[in-house]
Amino acid sequence: MHTNPTRITKPTSTRTLRTCIGVFVLQSLALAALATELAKSSPPSAVQSQSFDWSQPKLMPVKVEMQPGSARLSAGGQTIRFTGELFRLHADQKLDAKWTVAEQEFTTFSLDVTARTPSRLRQVQWFAGEWEPEVEQAIQSNEALAPRQRYSAHSLTIGACRLSGQRVGKFDRAEIEAVSAYVERRFPPRFDRPMFLSTGIVNRMTDVRDGRIFYSMADNATLALNPKLVEEDLRLCGKIGIEYYQVFEGVFDWPDEAKTGATLRRLQKEARRLDVKMGDYANPQGLYCPHYNYEHRSLNHPEWLILGANGKPAGPECLGVTEYAKMLRERLVAHNGKFGLQMICLDFLNIKPCYATNHGHEPGDV
Repeated sequence: MHTNPTRITKPTSTRTLRTCIGVFVLQSLALAALATELAKSSPPSAVQSQSFDWSQPKLMPVKVEMQPGSARLSAGGQTIRFTGELFRLHADQKLDAKWTVAEQEFTTFSLDVTARTPSRLRQVQWFAGEWEPEVEQAIQSNEALAPRQRYSAHSLTIGACRLSGQRVGKFDRAEIEAVSAYVERRFPPRFDRPMFLSTGIVNRMTDVRDGRIFYSMADNATLALNPKLVEEDLRLCGKIGIEYYQVFEGVFDWPDEAKTGATLRRLQKEARRLDVKMGDYANPQGLYCPHYNYEHRSLNHPEWLILGANGKPAGPECLGVTEYAKMLRERLVAHNGKFGLQMICLDFLNIKPCYATNHGHEPGDV
């Protein structure tokens, strides 16, 4: 799923409220925060800033009042008003939609869309209408739907906080703390010890030649170069209680299938004995890691590259290309299933807006 980049409201020099509302949009690869203003008042005094109670809850409940053609969002005695539709769908065909709202520590709008006939949902526009000045809208797009297929749009989460009067760059410190609190509640930690150990490069001396990066390979713990060092690393992980071990070379960097595969199977037996889970490595934009591309492989698909607004290549492979993403996903899943790998390190990500018109996403999407 690709979405248009979410815009962030620019704070102004007159931004002085003691209460601030924030809209958090859950996207496929990021969390965006829209800091929006409720009203204007006199600046918090130095005494107010110094006496701000940091022990109080970071987030304040937001009350939503929906009426036909309008909405009111209230928190901490402040209110912002909106005139228009809660959401607007931009699609090729008519879609059925059902929305719900949950008011808890923060307020979350959810939306399910069902297609009657084949259609492409090009945009989901939350709060499509007129806000008070400087309040943003969140817009998302672009999904192909089959008949009777149900699609859950990205949720829209709204929270509020009291402003402290203490500035950190463009934002009030309490805003930053509130967004941090939201992230911690939305994505609670699930591990109480290091999640994985990357094999890394044990000797950092480098040599760049002919577009390739060479490290000191004699003492480099990889499946093909020095599997004995990989075995030593696994034993170290078992000894100090590290659960996951990501191994080099990755699936697309193996110099051969038979010998390297046999090495990995042997090492997997030792890993299971030590209760250590092994993981894979991949470069999702280009496939071939420059450190281990011994065979000088290349994709040679210029039509898959990210294009800039001028129509010229502006980056590596675009992950919105259906053919490329399908190939990458199926190869990783098959390889990891075959060798019992339980984690994938995705390296060299270089995600940026792509303006190609034949990648299956809207021009300018990321």
